[in-house]
Amino acid sequence: MIAHHKKIRELLTGSDGYTVKEIMLALGVDRRVLIRSMQSMPDVYIDRWRAPVRGQYAAVWCVAAVPSNCPKPK
Repeated sequence: MIAHHKKIRELLTGSDGYTVKEIMLALGVDRRVLIRSMQSMPDVYIDRWRAPVRGQYAAVWCVAAVPSNCPKPK
């Protein structure tokens, strides 16, 4: 799972966000593995929802820009 974190972060950085399906197609990662990976990443989040396609909304995932000098809690 952690092996995918870097690829996911690189794809989302500088973008306006992607749905799970778009990320799956871009990275070639299984849906369940992808969702589990993104849920475990503290800097990846659902930014908004796209209008329903066949009755289902699609979550648009983004990544937060964390500054390199950001202090970590002790």
